[in-house]
Formats: sequence, C-alpha cells, structure tokens
Amino acid sequence: MKPPPFKKARNCRGSNDVSIEQIVEQALLSDDVACESLLRRLIGFEKEVVDTVVVISKGVNASKIYLRGPFSKVIREHFTLIGVATAIDRLKEFHGFIVDSVDSKCVRFNYPSLRMTSTNENCDEVAEARTMGRHPYMATLSMLLDFSDSDISDRIIELIALQELPAHERKEAADLIVSFLPSYCSRCSNKQLQIFLEFVISEHSEEKTVCFERYSEVFSESVRKYFEHGIETKWKIDEVLSSSEESLLNAFLSIPVQSLSPFAAEQYVVVAAMLASRTQFTHEKLFSSSIHVLGLLIRFSALLVTTKWEALSKSPEEVQTEILGKIRNKYLCEILHSIDWKNADRVQPSAERWLTSSIIAGEFNFEKIVVDRALTFQLKYLPFVYEGARNLENIIDWKVLLYLQRVGISLDVPISILSTERVLELLATCSSELEITNETLSIVAKLISPRLKSVATTCLVLLASIFERAENCIELLSCAASALESFGHTDVERDIVVLCLSIASSQPLNDAVYNHIRGVQKVIQNAMLYAHHAVNNDQCALFAQLFVKVTKAVQRFIINKLGTAEQVDELIHALNSLAHNIIQHKVYYSRVSMNECFKILAEEKLLHV
Repeated sequence: MKPPPFKKARNCRGSNDVSIEQIVEQALLSDDVACESLLRRLIGFEKEVVDTVVVISKGVNASKIYLRGPFSKVIREHFTLIGVATAIDRLKEFHGFIVDSVDSKCVRFNYPSLRMTSTNENCDEVAEARTMGRHPYMATLSMLLDFSDSDISDRIIELIALQELPAHERKEAADLIVSFLPSYCSRCSNKQLQIFLEFVISEHSEEKTVCFERYSEVFSESVRKYFEHGIETKWKIDEVLSSSEESLLNAFLSIPVQSLSPFAAEQYVVVAAMLASRTQFTHEKLFSSSIHVLGLLIRFSALLVTTKWEALSKSPEEVQTEILGKIRNKYLCEILHSIDWKNADRVQPSAERWLTSSIIAGEFNFEKIVVDRALTFQLKYLPFVYEGARNLENIIDWKVLLYLQRVGISLDVPISILSTERVLELLATCSSELEITNETLSIVAKLISPRLKSVATTCLVLLASIFERAENCIELLSCAASALESFGHTDVERDIVVLCLSIASSQPLNDAVYNHIRGVQKVIQNAMLYAHHAVNNDQCALFAQLFVKVTKAVQRFIINKLGTAEQVDELIHALNSLAHNIIQHKVYYSRVSMNECFKILAEEKLLHV
C-alpha cells in the first residue's frame, strides 16, 4: 500500500502534551456523548489519532492505561510522522502501546482472532473476553489490527450481524470501515469487502450524509474492481442505452472533475451514477481518472445500490426523457458552470479539449451559457496548444457552426479564425453534401467575406451551385448581398452581378413582406455600392426594374400598414439611398424610364432631396 501524501504536522511539545493527554483521559473515562464533545476540540489528524486511541482503549480497562510517560511519547511521535505511515501502521503502533501499557489482569488484544487471554485462570473473564471478541464491531476492528502472517480471508463478518448492531454501534462500525477502507481493501477477501461496502452504503444512504477527507489510489483501484464485478452481475441491466442517455454518459465521463467546486463534484457523481448504472459495463475512466475521492466513491456506490433502476427503465419513455431533462438542467449545467476553464493549465489534459469540442458541436444540448464558455475556452487557450495539422480550425465544421447558430451564439469570432482554405472546404461541403436551408444559407452569408477575393473564381463556382440548389429560401438574398460586397472590383464582378441580380429578380414581392423587401433592397444597394461598373454598363435595365419593383412593394407595405414604424423608417431610408445613387449615375439610366418610380416616391413623400 502506498503511504498517504505528506501533511505538515504540528509538533506537540510542552503544554500541548498535557492538553492532549487530558482530552484523551477525559474521553476514555466519559460516556460516548461526552467523548464526542471532547474530541470536537481536535481537528484533522489529531482527532483521527486520539479517536483511534479511544476506540481501541474502550475495549480494555481504561483506568490501567498509563496516561503519562510512554503515552505522551507515542502521541508526539505520531504527530511528527503524519503522512509517513499508513493508517494500518499507525494503528499497529497504538496497538503495541496499549498491549504493553495495560495491567496483566486486563484484556489483551492478541490477534489474528480477537483472542483474549488472562494471566489468571478466571474462566468468567476469559469467557467474557471471548464473547467481546465475537462482537461484530470488535471483530471488524480485530481484522484491521491483525498483524500476523496468518490468512484472514476465511474469516467473514456477516452483513446481518453488522446491521443488527444498536444504532450508535452501527454508526461507529460504519465510520471505522470508511476511515480505513484502504487497509480493508488490501487485507479482506472480496466477499468481506463487499459486505463492508454494502453495510456502509446502507448505513449512509439512510443518513444521507457522507463526509470524508482521505482518499487512496489503492482504494480507488480496489473499489473500481469491486464495482466492475457488481455491475457485471448484480446491477447489470440488459438494455441498450438511448442516444440521449449515451451522449449524456459520454459527457459525464469526460468532465474534468478536478476543476469542479466541491458542491459541483458531488452533483457530478450523483448524475454520473444515474447514467453509468444503465450501461452493461463500467467505464474504467469513470473510476481511474475522474472519480478519485473516497467520499465521492461511497456516494456513487450508494446510489448504484439504492436507486431502482429497473423500475426506472420500465417507465414510459416520456418519463425517462423528463428525468434526463431535469438531470441536465439541475445538475449538469451547474457543474459545467463551475469548471475553471479560465485556467490555462486546464488546456493540457485532453479531457477538457474533447469535452469543449463536443459541447460546441451540440452533442449534449446544453444551455447557451455553457456552450459560450466552452467556445471561449477553445478560442482563447487552444491556439497555444494546437500546432500544424491539429490547429483550432479543424474543430470548426458545419456541425459546430449550425449548433452555435441554433443556441444564439455569434459566429463572427469562430469564422474569423478560419483560413481561406478552410472556408472553401466548408463551401464545397455545403454545395455538394448539405441540405440547403435558410439556416445553412445564413451561415454561408457569414462565410463570404472580402478576404476571399484571391479565390473569387472558385467561390463563384461554389456559390452558383449552392444558389441553384436553394428553393424558397429568403436567406438566399443575404448570400447574394454578401457576395456583391466581397467580389466587387474583382475579375468575377460581372458574373457575380448577373448571378445576384437574377436571384433578386426572382423573389416575389407581391405579398409585401418586410424581410423580402429588405433583402432585395440590400442586394441592389450592394450592387450599386460595390459593383456599380458592372451594373451601369451591363445591367442597368434589370437594376431599374428591381428598383421599381421594390418601390411599389414599399408603397404597399406602408399603405396596408404591414409593419412597425421602425420597419417603415428602415425601408424608406434604404429607398432614399438607392434613389440618390441612381441620380448620381443618371447618365447610365437615360435609356431607362424611371419616371414612374420617382413619381411614387414624390407622391408618398418618401424621397428627400
């Protein structure tokens, strides 16, 4: 067994010796309630040491123990060796001290069995001692204090014997087992360990309070094996996980527990237990890396045993869905809020990288604040970790972009980190593999930017393919407006103007819907602002037709009162801007009759010259 980590001890000298001796002496000679009150004055390992002395000494004639001299020395040695010896070693020292310090007529602790001997032949004393040795609590203690080389694996303390103890003795026995579980794990048979754990589980599940400070790598490994066996046999449920359960389980198994607050860590274990117990096997990661604290393991095991998973699995699907929803909202989101993703050190473990990547890809359906934090983590810290082929932009794909847009997170920053090559890859995927919807086109519009001018010809081909596959999508106008802004004054300016104006002209405006009108306005406005050479030389007739079409649509929108005052103001402002642009380029429109359009503007007092 590995020793526990070193802890800085407080040396006990002078008056401290007297103070501790007095506490121990009073505790030994008092009842249990008073003893507990006295021990509250000690904290940490001091309480552990003194409590152990009291527990062992309660089984002998306390009045015969020398509370001066060697006792003080032993305590002082223990306080100066904290963190060096394991729990079993410390108990061994106390055991040896007590055996040497009691009168010959007092009970001696002589193991492997709790065999009581006496220097006289008083049969009553011997019988009483042997009876005490068969007491479940003392038998449990004797198993811990057995320092002989004999095999103790055949000695079994039955569960029913522990459960039939009086309430206060059950609590003491459970505390004893929990406090020294690492030692029991290395000394007991598997059957005995299972009995001990089930006893502790049942005891603490009733109290609903478990508070432990110590943990052990050896213990974690032993308990992991125990639960692997348990889930394969006793707790196994032959049922395939639903996709929602599987995704939640995978999320839990990758949460960096070491960066959670204590409260959030407790909630993590509760939810992880509810999901992990539904699987047909135990994920080793759950035990070997994520859950490493003794108290969390006990809570986890208690839930595994006490929850009626079979009944839950037979519940209606809507009930199970509702429960999983409550788990996500009440526990998981709060847990993720507590993760310290602002710490750059947390970038190194792969769990954080995998988890945040999965979150922003929408695998777990978290609320917006969680997704936003995960994205911030990726954007802020991962550029310093990824190199070469593993750079950050490889994480940003269509799945990520669509999910971020759905939860309401701005795509400006994620898209800004993408290289030109990556944007072309995304556009190519969209043109050939994705279903073209308004949601998809909204992202395409954001992907199109002036930095693509160097690959304008390739972009034109991809956009033409995307536009051709789009049907009845209002966001097509946003894409056209972005394309005109990005590829004006390039070699493909004429082609892009023809493509975008033809899209605008195909949009029906008879219903005078605000989004349709405003979308067409943006297209023809960007055509004039960023590609006026191609418009004026080749497309002035089509441009004029669109201008008239939009003007009449705005007129109907105002007359029929189809929108808000803010929408009316925005449409009028855009229409004025277009009119002024046409007036500035009137020489190109001399062959086109614009009189009707300007007449409408004048009559409705929409044109401000």
